[in-house]
Amino acid sequence: MEKIIVISELIRGELRSRTEAKKIYAKALSLDSKNISIDFSNVCFMSRSFADELCNILDSLRSNEIKVRLKNECDSIDLMMKIVEGNRNKPRVVKEDSQVKEFSDIDALSKFLLTI
Repeated sequence: MEKIIVISELIRGELRSRTEAKKIYAKALSLDSKNISIDFSNVCFMSRSFADELCNILDSLRSNEIKVRLKNECDSIDLMMKIVEGNRNKPRVVKEDSQVKEFSDIDALSKFLLTI
């Protein structure tokens, strides 16, 4: 039997932190079900960090042979999940082209800051 986690009741309508996402994992495990739906009804915002943590949670649940489906996502939630899922397997490229600037006093620093 499918169990449903209603996000707006568990957390609220704005999903902002990784800590909030972890509540979904705890709730899913407490349901003791192999079929879970995560219902996004009345959720209007999801941060990128929340979406990333939710992807971690979904991976973990699925590796434990729990079928999870998302439902009732608004367009912005759906888009954020697609963006995060699409970037998860791409290597992160960090460009190291910065230079360290040294200043003899605060006045020199202030003059430099006025130029940027």
